[in-house]
Amino acid sequence: MDNIENMCLGELASVFYRQYQAYINREMKDYGINFSECEFLIKIPNSDEIIQRELAESLICDNAIVTRSLQKLEKKELIKRINSTEDKRAILVSLTDRGRDIKKIGLEKRRFWKNSIMEDVPEEEKQLVFQFFKAMVNKALIVNSNFGGEKDE
Repeated sequence: MDNIENMCLGELASVFYRQYQAYINREMKDYGINFSECEFLIKIPNSDEIIQRELAESLICDNAIVTRSLQKLEKKELIKRINSTEDKRAILVSLTDRGRDIKKIGLEKRRFWKNSIMEDVPEEEKQLVFQFFKAMVNKALIVNSNFGGEKDE
């Protein structure tokens, strides 16, 4: 644990993310899904459809990655995908009954993780942590969207 003291913010965020990912992978293994599949299920509405492109945007994820993940979830019969009748290029994604059940379990596991790691943190500090992380993620997205597009003069 001493090596944590010398880590930069990016390294700490990476360790935190990998620990969360390992926890979800372990907890959802018996249900036949992994971390990324669980994250996709959680983002799909329970009783409505979502356009696949909107799902990619909500996860800030490449559409090709979304397509591959959704194909796996479809093979596992956790989601259904159909072409939109209004826009033939759009693919509508919805949960199956089994998908809703597994999503509920995934949400419970995610809630347990959050409550466990934040149990000793006062409510005011929890809010600050989330505000700081959101601000840093927004900045990171801006920096990476500008990267490569501008040249130093």
